[in-house]
Amino acid sequence: MWKKLKIRYGLTDYQIALLRYLLFTFLSESSKLFLILFLYRKHLALCIATLLLLCCIRRTAGGFHCNTYAGCLFVSIGYAFLCLTLLPLVSLTKPERLLLCMGCILINYALAPVSSSKRPVLSATKKKQFKWISTGILIVFFFILLIAPENEYMISGFWVIILHAVQLSCAAVQKKLCTVFHHTVQERSIQ
Repeated sequence: MWKKLKIRYGLTDYQIALLRYLLFTFLSESSKLFLILFLYRKHLALCIATLLLLCCIRRTAGGFHCNTYAGCLFVSIGYAFLCLTLLPLVSLTKPERLLLCMGCILINYALAPVSSSKRPVLSATKKKQFKWISTGILIVFFFILLIAPENEYMISGFWVIILHAVQLSCAAVQKKLCTVFHHTVQERSIQ
C-alpha cells in the first residue's frame, strides 16, 4: 500500500513516514476512545462529557505521556475508571471541592504546559498561550462548580481536574528528573 502511494503520488519517504504516523495515531486513539465508550455505554453521556473536559485540558496543558500503546491504553482506562466510577464515591463538601479546585488551578498555572518529549519544543509564545487557555478552562469550571447544583457531571469533572493536576505534577517532576539526569550523563561523558 505504501509503495503504491509513493509511486502513484510521488511521495517522499518522509511523507510516507508521516502518513504512517498519522494512521497509527488515529487508529490507536480511536481504539482507546471506543473501548472506553464501550465500557461506559450505560453512562455514555457522562463518559463523553468527562472525556471532552479531559481532552480540552490535555490539549492545552499537556501532562504525563506513556511510551507504549499498551501503557497508554491502561492509563486511559484507569483514568476513566477513577473519574467515572471510583473517585465519585469519595464524599467531599462543596467548599472542599472549591478549595481543591483552586489548588489545581494554581498547579496548572505554575506547571502547564508539559509537552511530550517526542513533540517539537513549544515556542515561548505558544507556551504562554496554552498556559492561559488551560488555566481559563479550569477557572470557568471553578465558577460553574460554584454556582451549579451538585450532579454526576460536576463531580466527574471535578475528579478530572484533580487527576489532571496530579498527573501534570508527575509529568513535570519526570521531565525535570530526565533533564537533570541527561545533563549529569553529558557532563560525565565530557570529563
